[in-house]
Amino acid sequence: MLLIIICILVAFVSGQVLSINDCSQWNDESQICVRANLYRDGTLASEVTTESDSFLHGCRGGAVAVGSDDGGKALWTAKLQGKAACSLGDKTCASFQRHEVVAHVDTEAAKHTSRIHLFYNFDGNICEKRSNKQGKTCGEL
Repeated sequence: MLLIIICILVAFVSGQVLSINDCSQWNDESQICVRANLYRDGTLASEVTTESDSFLHGCRGGAVAVGSDDGGKALWTAKLQGKAACSLGDKTCASFQRHEVVAHVDTEAAKHTSRIHLFYNFDGNICEKRSNKQGKTCGEL
């Protein structure tokens, strides 16, 4: 399994809802986007989109969301799987897919969550968004 580190995402608190909205590109032709809201009752409502602009290769994957407190302690995890997007040359499915995922986390954990980190999964490769000191993503090393 190829492990590529790309970046940690920090969500912002908006009232009683913690939100995150981010996209990650695997290469010039594939990307996964996640929009998610964590409500204080433990409901995690998200939308995962996958897109391929390649004539040869599709895109499949999603993300693992990890909720943490102010001290950086992980409180919960949730798998946010997207639908497979076909290549532009494959007419059996669309090259852009949208999938809604609803997960439930412990209510007390949801109340103490201050950040949501996303670890992207492209075709089985887990990626965390972060740049290295040279300004390149780890996928470029």
